[in-house]
Amino acid sequence: MSTLGITPKLITFFFAYIGEGVWPIKPDSTLDFEFQSVNNRIPMATQDNCVSIHPYFTVPEEKLDEARVYCERFVELTKNESLCLYYGFSISGNEIHCREGYQGGQGLLAHLENVGDLLGEFIEKLAPVTRLEVHGPADELEKVKEALAPFSPQYFVLEYGFRN
Repeated sequence: MSTLGITPKLITFFFAYIGEGVWPIKPDSTLDFEFQSVNNRIPMATQDNCVSIHPYFTVPEEKLDEARVYCERFVELTKNESLCLYYGFSISGNEIHCREGYQGGQGLLAHLENVGDLLGEFIEKLAPVTRLEVHGPADELEKVKEALAPFSPQYFVLEYGFRN
């Protein structure tokens, strides 16, 4: 058992994390507790199944205007996807980043199906993917690994957080 630098003391809790669920405790209850960790981590539940993907492209300076037209085309194709949570492009110099999030791995796979032809054209004509990150819960990331394998992404597993 690890105290993580915190000594046991009485604390009033409205909720306490127990196992895989959150169990209600009466507001006037007090608990004597110590943080217990596994591998020095305190477990935290998350209900967020968002899969976000972060592709980066380095576009030759002389092709930036053309790349911006492609960005508008991508937005038009994507804006009616029911599983898309957010989608947009950020530009810094000649580096373009697409900021996008989907409801689970299925949402990302649907998006790839929707924009696949345009993405292939963009990569071939203007700029390859220079870096690709994919963030989300482990089980959702598993759903997209085969489709994204050609891009050699770096995967980040969501472990802590919430979604409003």
